[in-house]
Amino acid sequence: MAVSKVEVPAASTSAKFTVNSNVAWTVTTEADWIKSYVQSGENSGKIEVTFDEYTSTEADRTAELVLSAE
Repeated sequence: MAVSKVEVPAASTSAKFTVNSNVAWTVTTEADWIKSYVQSGENSGKIEVTFDEYTSTEADRTAELVLSAE
């Protein structure tokens, strides 16, 4: 699996990622500001992550999504 970094504008409320796989997989995150995401799948597909618009000007926020093959 390749590691990817995606940056989205603060006003965004979603981001999409492509998964290239030939096995079942799961996604986990500990970021409490992420509202929803596909938590598992099989073979290749897309993951859409949704979240609230970021309105703070103090610091960037980051989240880590961990994709694991089963």
